[in-house]
Amino acid sequence: MKFETALTITLVLTLSMPLAQVFAADAAAGKSAYEKTCAGCHGADGKGNAMLGAPNLTDEVWLYGGTLADVRQTILKGRNGRMPTFGEQLDADRIHLLTAYVYSLSNK
Repeated sequence: MKFETALTITLVLTLSMPLAQVFAADAAAGKSAYEKTCAGCHGADGKGNAMLGAPNLTDEVWLYGGTLADVRQTILKGRNGRMPTFGEQLDADRIHLLTAYVYSLSNK
């Protein structure tokens, strides 16, 4: 199934859901984007890799702020030359789903 089709189906199904369920659906949909984009540095489990300077994403320590907006900004713009920028590589929908998934790793 194409990504856009899956996103449309998710959107239609979530219109009548409570906000918490919508967020959970977005986070679940963002897992595959995480596996393709982030797991190489942060690990499949999100525990990070100190040798690469990739922090643990599953604890409550957020180096650059732990809000959804902060996580999104980090994905878009990168951080301090260690975290690459993905704003030009990923479309807005993938960034949204990826942000939800990364945020969900430590906000369960």
